[in-house]
Amino acid sequence: MKSSNIKYLPAIDHLRGFAALIIMVYHGILVFENFFSTGAWVDTYNPVYSMFVEGHTAVSLFMVLSGFIFTVGANGRRIDYGGFLRNRFLRIYPLFLSVIAAGIYFYPKHVSIAGFLKTVFFYSYAADALNLGPFSS
Repeated sequence: MKSSNIKYLPAIDHLRGFAALIIMVYHGILVFENFFSTGAWVDTYNPVYSMFVEGHTAVSLFMVLSGFIFTVGANGRRIDYGGFLRNRFLRIYPLFLSVIAAGIYFYPKHVSIAGFLKTVFFYSYAADALNLGPFSS
């Protein structure tokens, strides 16, 4: 997505695409290994294959790229931190509620009023918050 605040950096898109590819391959490896094997953790001594087996390396790359983009965008400018948090909330929270709604649809027996309130008000790690399988893990 191009921003009106900072100059477009196409190399960042290439790195993000590479990281997304690594994560997709990682999840494919997990599905393949869990479906066809004993479910043991995937292990390798091949450095190229280990980049894909250890999918969290791509997540780390996303975090580093995000920090770089924030730094480039904020360099020499005043930051409206409240506006930034508001925009983040408006971008992420509706998707969060959609995932919770899907989880409630698929796991209706796991829903309680207290658990729902704790989950939507940022206490999802509490002991009695909603446990909606993959939708809340």
